[in-house]
Amino acid sequence: MGKIENITQVELLKLVPYVNNAKKHSDDQITKIMASIREFGFLNPVLIDKDFNIIAGHGRVMAARRLGLNDVPCVFIEGLSEAQRKAYILADNRLGELAEWDMELVDLELKGLADLDFDIDLTGFELPALDEWKPGQDDEEDEFDDIEKLEKHYGVPYQGNKSRIADIIISLLPSGERLVDLFGGGAVQLLTAPCFPANGMRFCITT
Repeated sequence: MGKIENITQVELLKLVPYVNNAKKHSDDQITKIMASIREFGFLNPVLIDKDFNIIAGHGRVMAARRLGLNDVPCVFIEGLSEAQRKAYILADNRLGELAEWDMELVDLELKGLADLDFDIDLTGFELPALDEWKPGQDDEEDEFDDIEKLEKHYGVPYQGNKSRIADIIISLLPSGERLVDLFGGGAVQLLTAPCFPANGMRFCITT
């Protein structure tokens, strides 16, 4: 079983990447790690053995080098066999990937950060596109500047909070078609109807 020693600042020149490290770090990821370090500091120490071989933290070391840092916080790990060291390098990268995200909570947190004018990119996430609606997401009409644009989008007079049903209908139409083009004067009623016809079938909205 491995044992953690004290955190120590170690010169980057002394750190030796694992030659068989199977986790590849893209330029985009390294750029985001660099931004994270600039914003929060180097808060996640690199794990190394007594010979300064990197066990965990290759991406952070790459980002630190691009930032021109001279040293980074490291934790010396003792007590691992060669097999355990090799296995831990894989496990450290792989086990975190097995967790699942609660995306509704992620969206909630991101919107809270956006309200605080915090740079969302620093989290590694992006706010969901407004036109990709899912339960818990704000209505699509929020992306329109005024009612006239909203009515032009749907091809029918605006009827209030009904755009989600319209979106479902629109998704069934040929590209470029509007509700009014297919349903004529009955398009307005479709915005409030729990069921509607399309392509010879009958679709119903459930909540």
